[in-house]
Amino acid sequence: MPPTKYPCGTCTIGVKYSGIKCTGHCQMWYHAECVNISGKNLTKMSKPDVEPWICSDCKTVYTPARSPNKEISSPQSKSSPGPESLAVIQKKIQHFDEQEGQDLETSLALAAEAGSLLVQENEELKQELHNSKTENANLQTEVRRLKTALKDAEDLEDVLKLSENTNATLQDRNQELHLEIQHLNRKLNQEMCLKEEIIIQAESDKHMLNSTINDLQRQLKENSFKFEQDTILLKTQIQSLSCTEEHLKKEIETKNDNLMTLQTEYDLLCRKLKDQEEKIKSCISTFLTNVKNNFSSDISLLGISSTNEKQAVGVKQKGYADILTQETTREVSQTPFKTQNPDMTRRDS
Repeated sequence: MPPTKYPCGTCTIGVKYSGIKCTGHCQMWYHAECVNISGKNLTKMSKPDVEPWICSDCKTVYTPARSPNKEISSPQSKSSPGPESLAVIQKKIQHFDEQEGQDLETSLALAAEAGSLLVQENEELKQELHNSKTENANLQTEVRRLKTALKDAEDLEDVLKLSENTNATLQDRNQELHLEIQHLNRKLNQEMCLKEEIIIQAESDKHMLNSTINDLQRQLKENSFKFEQDTILLKTQIQSLSCTEEHLKKEIETKNDNLMTLQTEYDLLCRKLKDQEEKIKSCISTFLTNVKNNFSSDISLLGISSTNEKQAVGVKQKGYADILTQETTREVSQTPFKTQNPDMTRRDS
């Protein structure tokens, strides 16, 4: 880093940061921006790149203010031999001294030539001194101007420093805002992705819902058609059942009428049967009485007197009575209405 308050060769403001030094004749510092070098490129420059750097002024012809040792040309110096001719004369004089026996005329010619050259050099030195004084006065004026400019530059440097601090603060704030913007962008991207997923899911749900609705509508149509068919079938069955019911009612009424008729006939037959039973019982009783009387008379006629014989005759009479009873019972059991129950007949119907 260059020392503080080194004036820039271009803007004359003190170089503190981002500066580069000319390695040419002027040996001055320059702001990188003043010589069209960006701060980024300056930081990338290596030491071998910085050391041979020369400003644009040093690359061209040096001005008197920046090259005080440059020869000052004048109309007399253009026509005079110059320092090189003086050196030639000195060599001639030295050569003349080494050679003995030279004539006086040659020596005077050399002395005249040397005197002429010295006078010419003296004139040139006077002119150069005059030019140096003029240049010195110009330099003093320039120094005063530079001091004033330096003071202004120091003030500007303070302002620049404040601006740099403000710039640093703004850069920090800009960095924070940049990070915040990145965060918001990431958040926005996440929300956009989430919304896209929600939209895709909604589209999928909508598609599934439409498919379900279509299936339900198709099933509803099928069920409606089936319901209509079932309704027609049920109506037909109901009509058929109604007809069957009417027919059954008529059959029941007919069977009830038949049952009533049968019941009347049954009652009549039962009364007849009871009358016949009474008659049969009366006949049997009369028959048994007659049989008994006949057996008794037979026994009397035969003269049976023993107890065993009497018992045998009683057994025989009992046997005849049992046989007669069994025959009568068998005849009654063969009658068709004897064992029937009117209630059972009604239930069977």
